[in-house]
Amino acid sequence: MAFSSGLPKTLVVIFMLALMLRILFVVIHQRPLFSDQREYDSLAFTLSESGEYQKNGEPTAYRPVGYPMFLAVSYKLFGHRPLISLLLQAVIDTLTGLLLYFTALPKGQRVALTAASFWLVYPPAILYSALLLSEAITAFLLVLTAFLFRCVLESSKSWFPVALGLSLGTLSLIKPWMAFFAILVIGVTLLSGTSFRKIAVAIGAFLLVILPWMIRNSITMGTMTLSTNSGMNLYIGNNPSATGGYRSISSESFQEEDEVLLNKKAFGAGLHYMVENPGTFFVLGLKKLAHLFRSEGEVLVWSFASSPWDSAIPFSEKYRSLPISLVTIVNGGYIILLLTGLFGLFLSDNDIILRYFVIFFLLTILVHFVFFGGSRFHFPLMPFFALYSGEAVTMRKNDLQRLVLWKKAALSSFIFLLIVLWTYEFTVTF
Repeated sequence: MAFSSGLPKTLVVIFMLALMLRILFVVIHQRPLFSDQREYDSLAFTLSESGEYQKNGEPTAYRPVGYPMFLAVSYKLFGHRPLISLLLQAVIDTLTGLLLYFTALPKGQRVALTAASFWLVYPPAILYSALLLSEAITAFLLVLTAFLFRCVLESSKSWFPVALGLSLGTLSLIKPWMAFFAILVIGVTLLSGTSFRKIAVAIGAFLLVILPWMIRNSITMGTMTLSTNSGMNLYIGNNPSATGGYRSISSESFQEEDEVLLNKKAFGAGLHYMVENPGTFFVLGLKKLAHLFRSEGEVLVWSFASSPWDSAIPFSEKYRSLPISLVTIVNGGYIILLLTGLFGLFLSDNDIILRYFVIFFLLTILVHFVFFGGSRFHFPLMPFFALYSGEAVTMRKNDLQRLVLWKKAALSSFIFLLIVLWTYEFTVTF
């Protein structure tokens, strides 16, 4: 069964095929950059050329620096070639499958092999690898952090806390709300009986990553923050025309402010709307969660629609224009992985990785209940649903006895709500 470096031969074969598939897709299916991709590209190019993080010649912190910095390193080494960055993403996303294998290995080799294989053939993962967006890198770092979290708790090696802190810090530079996740992970590590020395080392490494950026923002922007977009994101999800998903704000009252003042003003306006309209805020929160777990229409449109950047064409029209076979394959992979992953999640033992994932899952729910939802935001959850799908499909009959009444009720409720959501979405769209 074993192959080179101790990996099962089956996994090595699937890994190589998955890597080839991703690379071929990136090379053959090149698309014009648009929307967030163009802005990431512009910020990264400026950073690689001048060493300054600027937009239109002015310092900015609106877009978190983590992903543009990844692109800037690629541009510095290989020139302004987004294709090279996408090829690197394809490699990194494939490595996520290997990391899943090692993360799940304590649950048994069958579970680990199944989980890794699910991710390596997961259609949305292939599509996100070919987009200049942060999702593939975020998913990789989250699985890496889960693996390091386990290592810190189970191993005495001194470099694991350093690596954990660096990984959590990097996640926070890509998605600033991950700083709260980092605090919770470090807190759980402390409560698990880990030595204070390990905790101090992890915190030190975490601060080593985020503090230089925050100090830069304090000096150049006048505010010590990870980004200046939290206010606008809050307002996008909480205003009289909010839908629960992303919606561009064109109000003239915000356009004349500088970046920091805009952030403060938008945050105040969004918070005021939430406080003044608690019932509407709650209903909007449910809509945001519906957007969070809806189908993979966004990545399908971005990847295959003829003019995904054309705001004059309704999203539903772009979605309907896609071949139904393609829609079925991509959404089928997502739906199967999520539903089987939920089943495995409820059957799983209360181990280290389960605690890690529950923290991340609940924080994801909370963040998007408050801000706004979108299907791209559920992508970082999916490697873990691949892991728990591995548990579900390799379980034995007597494992079902662990599914006590409250778990059966909760699992049935989740599955029912998801099926209702997807049925409504597809009925309205197609």
